[in-house]
Amino acid sequence: MGLAEQNKTPLKFLKGYTEELEASKVNQINMSFYLPPGYKAYFDEFQIKSPKEELVFGTLNGDPVFDFKDPFSGEFKLAVEDGFSLSAKIKTPLTQGDFFVELRYQACTESFCLLPQWETIKITNSLGAPAGKSLRSLLSFENPIDFNQSSYFLVFFLVFLAGILTSFTPCIFPLIPITLSVIGVRNKSVKAGFLKSLLFVSGIAVTYSALGVLAASTGSFLGELLAHPAVLVCVVLIYLLMALSLLGLFNFDFFQRLGSKAPQFKGPLAPFLFGMMTGVFASPCVSPVLVSILTFVGQTQSLVYGALLLATYAFGFGMIFLVAGSFSGALKKLPQSGAWLNGVKYFLAALLLLGAYYFARPLIKLYSEPQAEKILLSTQLKEAVGQNVLIDFYADWCFTCEKLDRLVLNDPEVKARLASWKVIKVDFTSMNEEKKQLAKTYKILGLPYVLFYNKKGERVKSATLTEYENKQKFLKRLDKVEGL
Repeated sequence: MGLAEQNKTPLKFLKGYTEELEASKVNQINMSFYLPPGYKAYFDEFQIKSPKEELVFGTLNGDPVFDFKDPFSGEFKLAVEDGFSLSAKIKTPLTQGDFFVELRYQACTESFCLLPQWETIKITNSLGAPAGKSLRSLLSFENPIDFNQSSYFLVFFLVFLAGILTSFTPCIFPLIPITLSVIGVRNKSVKAGFLKSLLFVSGIAVTYSALGVLAASTGSFLGELLAHPAVLVCVVLIYLLMALSLLGLFNFDFFQRLGSKAPQFKGPLAPFLFGMMTGVFASPCVSPVLVSILTFVGQTQSLVYGALLLATYAFGFGMIFLVAGSFSGALKKLPQSGAWLNGVKYFLAALLLLGAYYFARPLIKLYSEPQAEKILLSTQLKEAVGQNVLIDFYADWCFTCEKLDRLVLNDPEVKARLASWKVIKVDFTSMNEEKKQLAKTYKILGLPYVLFYNKKGERVKSATLTEYENKQKFLKRLDKVEGL
């Protein structure tokens, strides 16, 4: 029995409690742990979350943390061992009563690495307000936002800048003259044009602020919903259609026609109502940025913060409408059609194609990986009857796997022996449900993990390799399988 089987969960939780930091009046969670001799845990693999996402934590800090030279990559990495503590600030309002958190970690020795795993930990809590006041605290500025922290100003600035940039995308930019014509700012004074444009942008801000409040009140649910594969497919299709349109393959003027046929609202609030509608119909064009902001807001769970952040994005997005609407002459200064714009169009088309590829990658991975895994370990095993089979489970973060692959599996003598074998490699770097099921089926606790099957299609359990060994020992292992 290997060391991994003997110690499946080496991390021992000692205690956990909350405290209020006197300097900043911010609540903090403190936890202490112990790792047996020979184990260390990579510090950058630690993650903490609340089981029901009712709490949001800041950056994890460790003490003591040491750096060591990775024996394979040669890079210096941070780790903890023996007795150590972890702490993190609590960013959301804390209610009374003990609570649970989930901690992700990965422990390794010199010969193997356990798979990343989650531990549920109970925290003793002597702080917080009564649970009945949690909604009120969400609506207040007391805990969610500290405007004395420069990081908040940076977030608002970056979101405002993102709004400005998205207004110049080929999906939005052509709408500017049409939109300003609909809200009636042509041939108006600067004051009248500004007020109508401000009402229009305020309508967009209300729509997006409502999304921000919804994201904050539902946690990360809305962000996850908007990141659903169906939404990603829509984003990819929009990017492709816009790119092909810019390349001249066809005329894609859906949004222009939508703007020209929009309802003609009457009265002083007409620009405001049209702005609210524009916020809805323009969402597909800005969905990559919008999804990212909503996901971030969902993690903060602050209704006020969510509303203000999305309003900031909306006003950044609407700045070009404010400027062009206030100064009618600015419309004449917008880039007009001409031969010189062809280069710009091709450049934007290339950017859109890259964007389509970027958002298509998770879809390709989502729908290709599970099928590949199924073929890998079911069909291929059946087809390999009559051959000896080696299945190598590995991961990029497993330096022992890399060492085994470089010094043993790729050794000329070993490769010559395996030439008549069926060699299958399974990448555990990124775990999905299919791989989690494989780990459960084969009882994989750590890596490396190498399985062997004889020519009869029978698994040779006694030959299973769970740690690094040199070439000579590995060749003897092959002899054992081939002799059955």
